[in-house]
Amino acid sequence: MTRIFWHYSVFNLGGAELSTIRLLAALGQRGLAPVLALNLPGGTAETRLDGSFEVRHLRPSATPRPGRDGLASLRPHAAAQYVLARSVAAARTARLGIGERFGAAVVGLQGLSPHLVGRVVPAGRRLHFIRNDLAECDPQGRIARAIRASAHRFDAYVCVSEAAHRSLLRVEPRLADKAHTIANLLGADAIRAAADGPSPYTTTTGRRRVVTVARLSDRAKGLSRMVNVHRTLLGAGYDFDWHVVGEGPDRPMLEKAIAAAGIGERMHLHGRRDNPYPFVRHADIVAVLSHYEGLSGAINEAKVLGRPVIATDVGGAREQLGNGGGLVVASQEGAIAAGLASLLYAPQRCAALARTPLPAHLLDDGAKLDRLIALLCGEGDRRRC
Repeated sequence: MTRIFWHYSVFNLGGAELSTIRLLAALGQRGLAPVLALNLPGGTAETRLDGSFEVRHLRPSATPRPGRDGLASLRPHAAAQYVLARSVAAARTARLGIGERFGAAVVGLQGLSPHLVGRVVPAGRRLHFIRNDLAECDPQGRIARAIRASAHRFDAYVCVSEAAHRSLLRVEPRLADKAHTIANLLGADAIRAAADGPSPYTTTTGRRRVVTVARLSDRAKGLSRMVNVHRTLLGAGYDFDWHVVGEGPDRPMLEKAIAAAGIGERMHLHGRRDNPYPFVRHADIVAVLSHYEGLSGAINEAKVLGRPVIATDVGGAREQLGNGGGLVVASQEGAIAAGLASLLYAPQRCAALARTPLPAHLLDDGAKLDRLIALLCGEGDRRRC
């Protein structure tokens, strides 16, 4: 059985992590043996791991990082923890390079250092996933520099959307022969099954319900401008509640922004839910208003569940919602407010958006998996799986 080494950082709950779980489980069903190697334990998405593939932690725990003065900048106990954690990580990494062999090794997320996969892990082939538009998520160019420096060590780059593909080639045009677009697995049947059941909403006022399912990260998901848009439309007389499902580091900031805007009774934070799909199925409109994306899982899920979508024009939104599949607006507060206002009291338009399916190539999980396995294993005489 061919082993696939899959490197990731911290497995916090988000679209990329859910997509990775779905993909590794599917590779296992195809007869491969994925090994998910996480830099650190304790990520919120680890509760979703069901034992269908091996999971390892390269470091035993998170520790304070030394300042400019090195270990002297830490308290003695913290310095001892840091040294121990680094020693354990070094030993675990060394064992990877000496005693193991993998058919393929994968950098599972742009922004993760390519050093381990590119130079340490013994593997027949090496792949690098690009899950976002690099121009939007890498304004300082740090990821771009790492990609250019390590490109000669990788056999292929897997971009989850055409937008991510284009952004990679802008960073390094010489990767044209190595870059491939393979969308995230959808798992439509599982999404529909999980969405069955009663409405999770407790309000019975008859107001329209807008829902956003996202990790609470303002830089990525545009949380503060959601508050501004909601306040603006409520002030203009639009009557609707906004429900936010998810957890993340910027929840305190979001709570303060909601309180400052005076909309606490109309914008509801539901926190992390193991099954967010009933919130989507029973919503009137799904809003995906990110600053940057690759191929939005939230858009895919809304379309599978037959809900109308408004999304900012970032990442693969137009690939997913083109030809009348949803409303795509500029990534600006004014455009978002105008677009959402155009849907709130337009049931016929919403129904038309909901009926339009995803493009066929996004629905065919089997074809996506075939293409990925071909990249992992090589073709023809080079095939290793």
